[in-house]
Amino acid sequence: MLKVLVVEDELLSALELKKMLKAIRPSYIVTKHLSSIEELKLYFKTNPSLDLMFLDIELQDGNSLEKIKKLHIQTPIIYCTAYSQYAIEAFDTNAIGYLLKPFSQLKLLEVIEKFEETRSYIKEKAESDNTIFIQSEYKRVQISIDDILYLESLNDYIHIHLKGNKSYSTLLSMKKIMEKLPANKFVRIHRSYIVPLFRIQFVKGKIVSLGYKELPLGITYENEFYKQYLKENY
Repeated sequence: MLKVLVVEDELLSALELKKMLKAIRPSYIVTKHLSSIEELKLYFKTNPSLDLMFLDIELQDGNSLEKIKKLHIQTPIIYCTAYSQYAIEAFDTNAIGYLLKPFSQLKLLEVIEKFEETRSYIKEKAESDNTIFIQSEYKRVQISIDDILYLESLNDYIHIHLKGNKSYSTLLSMKKIMEKLPANKFVRIHRSYIVPLFRIQFVKGKIVSLGYKELPLGITYENEFYKQYLKENY
C-alpha cells in the first residue's frame, strides 16, 4: 500500500483524479485531500510518511511552486495543472511528472509507471550501493559516500563537496541531509558543516582538520561530535 496526498482546489478535478487512480492502482491510498498552500504547510509540519503527492500549481491562495521549495518536501511530486509554462520550474523541485489538465487515464498511468520505475531503481541502488540520491537542478543525482569530502549549508541549499573538485547543490535542510547519510560515518560539527568521520585528520581546539580543509567546530555541536569522534577512534 502506498500513501498518496492530493492537493487540488477544484473538487471535481480531485474526485476525477482519485477515481482514475483507484481504477489503475487500487493499492494507492489517498490519505488526504488538501486545497490550499496553507493547508499543505500545516500538513507537513507533522512530518507525515508519504510515498507520492499530486499537486496543482495554481491554488486558491497562490502559486504552489513559489512555496514548495521553502518547505523542503522530499516526497516525489506529480504536478497536475492547466498551465504548461511551469514545467521547467517544476522539475527544479522533487518532481517525477507533469500532467496537463485535462489528462486521460492513460497519461496518468504513464506517469505512475515512471514513478514506480524510479522508486524501484532508487530502492535497489540504495540497498546495494554505498550511495545517496539527491535532487540537483533538473535531475536526480546518485552520489557515492566514499567521494564526499564535506557538506556545507548556504542560503537554504546544501553544497556537497566531492573528490575530483566536483560538487552538487540541493535544496535541503541540514536535518534532512543528515537523515540521508549513514549516522556512523558522518557528524555535524557546525551549523554550516557536516564532515565524514573517516576523513578527519585531527582536532585542535575549535578546528577540525580534514587535511585538505580546516573547518570550525561549533560549541552547540561539540559534545555530540566528541562522542562520535572518540567512539570511532578508540
